[in-house]
Amino acid sequence: MKYRRLTQEELEALTDEFINFLIVHGIDSTEWIRIKGDEPVKAIQMIDLFSDFVFDGIVRKVRYIDYFDDTGAKLFKCEDETIHLIALETDIPIKSLEDWQNLIQTKPESCFFMRTSKSYKPDRGAEIFRMISAGGIITQGEWYEKLLMYV
Repeated sequence: MKYRRLTQEELEALTDEFINFLIVHGIDSTEWIRIKGDEPVKAIQMIDLFSDFVFDGIVRKVRYIDYFDDTGAKLFKCEDETIHLIALETDIPIKSLEDWQNLIQTKPESCFFMRTSKSYKPDRGAEIFRMISAGGIITQGEWYEKLLMYV
């Protein structure tokens, strides 16, 4: 497995997609019932294959990931071959983009900025999935693009 198996709740939310996935793989409802009863290992393998299919679709579309806490932010722009980072840190609690913008304008000395880029390791999908699993939020890049002018 490339990612992780979908939970039962996630799988139930994707019932229609899973049915279509099975059909594409030549498995109708009667055959699926038989497989679940007679070949549980094969049934789990099909769920695993579907899980990877779902997560591949998700990570392929990700363009920005943000991490926030009270004293910092890590903002990522996820291109095809390279991931870019803007890291911000401060000792002053920050709650919003406006707080960051005000702090940058009024007390720039209290802000630490870092900007870097790197290739994905081991690959784009695995790294993005790991980041999301660790609490990264998929965004449209509002923070990244606005703060790009400051670093």
